[in-house]
Amino acid sequence: MNNFQKLEIDEIYNILESSKNGLSDKKANQKLEEFGKNVLPKGDKETIFDIFFSQLKSPIIYIMILAAILSYVAKEYVDVLAILFIIIVDAIVGTIQENSASKEAESLQKLIEVKTKVIRDGKEKVVSAEDIAVGDIIVLESGDKVPADARIISALNLSVDESILTGESIPREKNNGISIRNTFQDMNNMLFGGTSVVKGRGTAIVVATGAQTEIGKISKRVAETKEEKSPLTIRMEKLTKFLTKLILVVAVLLTILMII
Repeated sequence: MNNFQKLEIDEIYNILESSKNGLSDKKANQKLEEFGKNVLPKGDKETIFDIFFSQLKSPIIYIMILAAILSYVAKEYVDVLAILFIIIVDAIVGTIQENSASKEAESLQKLIEVKTKVIRDGKEKVVSAEDIAVGDIIVLESGDKVPADARIISALNLSVDESILTGESIPREKNNGISIRNTFQDMNNMLFGGTSVVKGRGTAIVVATGAQTEIGKISKRVAETKEEKSPLTIRMEKLTKFLTKLILVVAVLLTILMII
């Protein structure tokens, strides 16, 4: 955040190479080329089929498949169908859960996929939120989504719903004063991407976009989070690997004895 909440607006203009007239289109484009678009980080995109087949890559599943094969050889067809049914249902449930988790980062991106009024070269214009650059001056009013993290320049009865970040359902009153603290609850002169203007209007200078915003940091954690295995799961996997090898050896021996 670079403590922009503690600085005067003129200081921020100098740091971000902006002014009360905002950026020029040329300068905004240069910054977008240098720092990237105002979009949130995403994890690797997997198709529903990739997710489904990944559910089958488990030692337990391997044992169940082997059991189904042996049941088929023994002509226990009811057992075969029961085992395959359990495998498919388990894979479907796992696919649904993992697919839902992968959509969380995408849902966060939708929070800032809006059109936003900015001041460029002293004139107000409307641009896509992804084309917002650090140093842009944004104009917000009741009903608008905040497209990026920004320091308030002016505020008139400005109230913002920050529940997406703080969990608090009560809108927070905003102003253009100086704040010496770093917590969300105390930074009343800051706006954060993904939050919503409930009432009033104001202008603010963008200080962070994309992955550098607070919502971007959350999105990055969601995208990079990998499910950690519990100690019990690890022990179970070791046991199933051992049992798999044991069953294979027994199956081979039985096959040899049957041939002999």
